[in-house]
Amino acid sequence: MACQTRCVPDVAVLVPVFNAAPWIQDAVRSVLSQSGCKFELHLVDDGSTDGTAELAEVAAAGHSAFRLTRGGRQGLVASLNLGLALISPEMPFIARFDGDDLMLPGRLAAQRGFLLDNPDIAVVSSRVEVERAEDAAPAQGMDRYVDWLNGLEKPEQIAREIFVEAPVCHPAVMMRADVLRGVGGYRDRVWTEDYDLWLRLHEAGHRFYTLQVPFVRWRDHGARVTRNDPRCRPDRFFLIKAHFLKRRFGDRLRVWGAGRDGRRLAAALANEGVTIEAFIDVDPRKIGRLKRGGTVAVVGEADLLGPGDGAPIVSAVGIPRARQEIRDALDAKGYVEGRDYVCGA
Repeated sequence: MACQTRCVPDVAVLVPVFNAAPWIQDAVRSVLSQSGCKFELHLVDDGSTDGTAELAEVAAAGHSAFRLTRGGRQGLVASLNLGLALISPEMPFIARFDGDDLMLPGRLAAQRGFLLDNPDIAVVSSRVEVERAEDAAPAQGMDRYVDWLNGLEKPEQIAREIFVEAPVCHPAVMMRADVLRGVGGYRDRVWTEDYDLWLRLHEAGHRFYTLQVPFVRWRDHGARVTRNDPRCRPDRFFLIKAHFLKRRFGDRLRVWGAGRDGRRLAAALANEGVTIEAFIDVDPRKIGRLKRGGTVAVVGEADLLGPGDGAPIVSAVGIPRARQEIRDALDAKGYVEGRDYVCGA
């Protein structure tokens, strides 16, 4: 049955907002102009003090799909879970969006259609575009991240890269509501709620896909959450990776990379109670040295004998070319990615 012939919406767009007055009207209109499927727009205002809610109501005037909830100042995760609780349990699909971005035409219909046609996929995302405001400082790291993100597509690619970074864009995803609720919704931790969700879904065996069309325009500005929230700091990403790496591989690991990132990941792993058996490096100046207070040796690639020679390996070298070289070296020795090693940077 064509989506537009249905009387009951089957997509809920969940948008938590706080002080998004400069962007909210464009964001709301970009959602409400979507066609090809029936949907509801659930906007949860987290105690804004700049008139965000009132501006959203003006932008949505006359649209029966619009739902506004004033949640008080509780924080992002509480707003997400409040919105999730207010969405009908009969609603099969939940699309995330942010109040400072733009939804590009065709997104909801395309993602809904993809999930209907692919019952094995739990989360479908899209490519993203970036629109940088004048008050946003240069962000080479974000640009590299977007290039990497947009290069992922199929479930196997996304699963392979999931410990490198968050492999899908939160405001660009549509999820099966029962899957989201099945893992307990969103959790409030010291790290970002979206990466936490992706790792829990992956851990539960759910599959992701990214449509190769840009359906969201990220508006990068000085007040953006990713630029200001302490949960987005690099050290928090090492903490979340360490937490889930231990859950996946146990309490003994080897770390490929004795540089800064390797040391930071090792420290986060140790904080989780993981024993670092060895660092692995290709720099002859590092091989043979001891790290972590003289307790962990740095070994070379030649010391790796193949599967079963020690604890699983986590690569902590973030340079894309080096990451592939490490994969090639480990594959050549018979290690299997996902079982014997993963890339964690």
